[in-house]
Amino acid sequence: MWADSPHSAVVSKPPRAPLKDALSFARSNAGWLAEALANFSEPVPLKEYLEKFPRVSAEGDDLDVWLKPSAGAEFFVRTKTELGIVYKPSDAGGSVERVFRDFAREAVEREIKKISAETGLGFSRISVRSQNSRWASRSAAGALSFNWRVMLLPRRLQQYVFRHELAHVRFMDHSTAFWIFLNRLIPGAKRLDAELSKIGGEIFKVGR
Repeated sequence: MWADSPHSAVVSKPPRAPLKDALSFARSNAGWLAEALANFSEPVPLKEYLEKFPRVSAEGDDLDVWLKPSAGAEFFVRTKTELGIVYKPSDAGGSVERVFRDFAREAVEREIKKISAETGLGFSRISVRSQNSRWASRSAAGALSFNWRVMLLPRRLQQYVFRHELAHVRFMDHSTAFWIFLNRLIPGAKRLDAELSKIGGEIFKVGR
């Protein structure tokens, strides 16, 4: 059972399961469902988000974000203090997100290469994608994949995500040994993980 809009929910059951059992399950979880529907909110376009919160962090710099429509090409301009996003007004939402993802790809690659050089933790390649429910992943072959929304996080949480994923070079699980090792890479790892869980849900709504 899950909420799929602000006003409705879907209950699924195995084909041979009695309907009355599904209804009983739904009734027994009515309190949780009511809370889920109350907390449900629509996705936030990235353009709208950046207009409301026009600042991001990248590679140690706090960047003021400005958006500018253009009939020509879409691109970003970055300085030590600013991130400019030039977008096509005919497809404003899609254009802003495409440009920001280009910025995110460049910034993430630079950060990971820097941290890798500092820690000696290697990787085979990096990709920046639009995962629905995770910040990053690492394959057994050493390929790292990051969510572009990581660049909307505060710098301390960006660093946590980057170092967390590189720590999987040594430990592919989340064992006690993994957390001890990660805490050497970034002190207070458990606290940062809890902070990320707390605010991550809001960031995941952006651009979906």
